[in-house]
Amino acid sequence: MTLKPPEIAFDQNLVLIGLTARRAEEAIEILSDKLRAQGYVDDDYSAAVIKREHEFPTGLPTPIPVALPHTDAGHCRRSALAVGILRAPVEFHEMGNPENTLAVRAVFLLALADPKDQVGWLQRFMRGLRDQSFLERLTKTATEQEVVDLVTAMLQLKPADGTVGSEISKEETA
Repeated sequence: MTLKPPEIAFDQNLVLIGLTARRAEEAIEILSDKLRAQGYVDDDYSAAVIKREHEFPTGLPTPIPVALPHTDAGHCRRSALAVGILRAPVEFHEMGNPENTLAVRAVFLLALADPKDQVGWLQRFMRGLRDQSFLERLTKTATEQEVVDLVTAMLQLKPADGTVGSEISKEETA
C-alpha cells in the first residue's frame, strides 16, 4: 500500500543558481529569505535551521557533496523546498561525522510543515542523491527551470500547480 504525502511547494522562484556565500550559515540565510518572502516559513526559520545545523550537520558525502538543512515543523507555515547551486563550494559539516567538513556544491533547504513528513522526504533525497550524473547535471544547470525539472525527476515527483508530491511507500513515512 502506498500513501500520498502532502505536496511540497517547489518552483523556479525557490531556486538560486550561482549562489554566493562564504559560509554555510550565509547560504542557509539566503535560501531562507526566498522561503520567507513567499510566506512558507516564519521569521525565525533561518535561525532555527542554523541552530539545528550546528547540532546535527546535514552535509552529505555524495559524489558531489550536498547539504540538506532543515528544522522543526513549528517554524514552517507550508511545506516547501528551496535549492541553491553554489558558485563556489561552501563548507558544511558532514552528517554522522561532524568533525569532517565537505565542500558542498548544492543546498536543498527543506521546510516541512508536518513533522511526520521529515523521514520520508529525507529518505527520498538520500536515494536520489546517490546518482552522480544527476549531481553533475544539477551543478551545471543554466536555468532555474532546469533545476526544477532535474530535482522533480530525481525525487520522482509529479508537478501540479507549482507544487510537487509523490507516492511514497508506507515504510518511508513510518
